[in-house]
Amino acid sequence: MPLRGSTHPNWVWLDLLTLFAVIMFLKANAYHRYTFTRPNMTELPERIAPLFEHTKRICFGRLTIDVPTSSTIVYGPTDVDFPIAYIAHEAERINEHVAKEVEKIEKERYMIRGLSTSDFALYGKVLDGAVRGQKLVFGSKSLADLTIASFIPIGKDLYIQDGITPFNRIEENLAILNNAAKNLRLRADNELPTEAGLCIEGGFASSQYDFEKATIGIRLKEFPDVHFSILSLKNSKYLVESDDIEELIKEQQEVTPHGPGTWYSKIDFLRRAPRQIAHWKGSEVLAHLPPQKTATDSHEFHFTSNGAVNDRLYTRLDIQLDTGVKDNRKGAVHPSLNDAEAVALWDKLVSTLQIRPTQ
Repeated sequence: MPLRGSTHPNWVWLDLLTLFAVIMFLKANAYHRYTFTRPNMTELPERIAPLFEHTKRICFGRLTIDVPTSSTIVYGPTDVDFPIAYIAHEAERINEHVAKEVEKIEKERYMIRGLSTSDFALYGKVLDGAVRGQKLVFGSKSLADLTIASFIPIGKDLYIQDGITPFNRIEENLAILNNAAKNLRLRADNELPTEAGLCIEGGFASSQYDFEKATIGIRLKEFPDVHFSILSLKNSKYLVESDDIEELIKEQQEVTPHGPGTWYSKIDFLRRAPRQIAHWKGSEVLAHLPPQKTATDSHEFHFTSNGAVNDRLYTRLDIQLDTGVKDNRKGAVHPSLNDAEAVALWDKLVSTLQIRPTQ
């Protein structure tokens, strides 16, 4: 059974700034086909239609999306004020997880020697939390604050939440971690809660939080090289305008050679325009990348919306689809979908994205 720190075997979060930053260097006067200029959901291609004969609705964060019943859902990084991770069937091993955390902290105790004893009075301590069986473990990483790891057993499963707190806000952040623990409950895969809160892997966190993040990956049994992923992030006081795709394009065009005949000039933009998905207004770029020395041709599709300030329902949204993926590497295999199939799959999936209804 995995201990804390193990990597989820199926999760791959394909970073927006990895390969996609490379494809954005093309000048505005270069060749673009824009073959699929408008979403068309009237008829799905022959190989895509059967996927959606049977679907399931899944929830993540405050959102839902309809996916093929045969698909696998992989939950990625999640914030319920602080980052939280889920380990199935590990509640009975909570003492092992806590002991491993304490052992790691004690190995680093030498770093706080000579520092304020009052600031680090809780270093290495294990305290009981607000819910039955919850344990709070204190450590430090930067020597300017404390870390708090909250181990929360719920039924047979275990949640682990990691917090960082300045010395003068320990009580405040302990209260935040304890509040999250009190709001957690388990949730069946097919349950769509009607109360306000966040769907997380294996469970549900009721209430509202200052920091909310949800990420999922969708893997298709019929097309294993296709990776589809979504990030939803609640903004705080400011929007990060530079995260918009078109802003990335402008930045990269200024610093990268991209003359006629280069690899960049061979990128086929199937669609590149503003788009609205549900109530999210943003930018969409659907590209077919040409092969390189170490990669086959592949698709890379993106939609980004900056969302709104401090709005838990109008979040920053990043959606991505890649083909040709194997062993977490893009361009590793030839794509199983042609352009029309990839665009149809994309349009079908994003058309079902919505806010989860609540009472």
